Amino acid sequence: FPVTIHKKLGIPASVTLAQGILESRSGQSELTKKTNNHFGIKCFSGCNYKNSKRFADDKPTDRFKVYESNWFSFRDHSQFLMGKRYKRCRECGDDWKCWVRNLKRCGYATSNTYTNTLTSIIKKYKLYQYDKKNPQV
Repeated sequence: FPVTIHKKLGIPASVTLAQGILESRSGQSELTKKTNNHFGIKCFSGCNYKNSKRFADDKPTDRFKVYESNWFSFRDHSQFLMGKRYKRCRECGDDWKCWVRNLKRCGYATSNTYTNTLTSIIKKYKLYQYDKKNPQV
C-alpha cells in the first residue's frame, strides 16, 4: 500500500513505512493491536465508542481512531498528510529527507527526536528503496 500511495499521492513510501514502524512499534503497540491504528491518529470530532478508543497520550482522556483493518489506517494516514497543514511536506516531492524534516516542523509529532528517529529507521531498513527516486543516504 505505501508504494501505491507514493505513486498516487507523492508521499515517499519510506516515510510512511518509517512512521508506521515508529508509531506502532512495528505493529506491537497496544493501540495498534486493539485499533489497527498504526499512526497514532487521534479522533477529535464525531468520536464514539465504536470508532474510537481511549488511550493516555498527551492527556489521559485522548481518543484514537479505530480502523476496520490495517489498510484503512494507512489510507487515513495518507489522506491526513494531504491536508493543508502538510503542504510544506508535499512541496518536498520525492525527497524523503525533506519530508522527515518538515513533518516535525508542520507539527506531526511532539517528540524532539522525531526527525532523527525516522531518519534512523529509514536508513536502518533501507526503506528508501521503495521510493520512486531512492537517494540512499
